[in-house]
Amino acid sequence: MYRLTSIALLLTFLLQYSPPLQADEAEKQAFFESRIRPLLIDRCYQCHGPDEASGRLRLDLKSGWERGGERGPAIVPGNPADSLLIRAVSGSDPELSMPPKDSGPPLTPAQQEDLAIWIRQGAVDPRSGQAVVNPIEVSARTHWAFQPIQ
Repeated sequence: MYRLTSIALLLTFLLQYSPPLQADEAEKQAFFESRIRPLLIDRCYQCHGPDEASGRLRLDLKSGWERGGERGPAIVPGNPADSLLIRAVSGSDPELSMPPKDSGPPLTPAQQEDLAIWIRQGAVDPRSGQAVVNPIEVSARTHWAFQPIQ
C-alpha cells in the first residue's frame, strides 16, 4: 500500500511540474496576448473598460470578467457554450448582441472562434488587479442624499 501511494504521489508531482505542461501555459498566454487582448482593446474596452463599465461589466481585468456584470460572470473557463461573452458576440441572444450596432460591425467569425478557443483552453489571462465598478450610477449622484451638507 505504501509503495502504491508513493508511486501515485511521484506521478502527480511529475505531471504537475512537467515542462510540456508549462510550455502549454506559455502558449495559452501568448495566444491571449497576440489575439485576445488586442481584440478586447479594439472592440470592447470603449464600453467595458476602465473608463466605462456598461452593464457593470469590465473586460480590462481578469477580475472583471470573473465577477461579471449585471447578468453574472461573462466567461465560464473551459465552456464557451455557457459563456455570456460568446452568446453576446455570436448574436445567438438578441437581447445581448455585442458590439452594439452603433459601435461598429459585428466580430468576424475568426474573431469569434479565437474567443471560443481561448475560453475552451481555460481563459488564461495574466492581467491582475481588482475591477472596481462604482456602485452609484451617474444619474443617482445628483440625488440630494449624495450632495455635501451645506
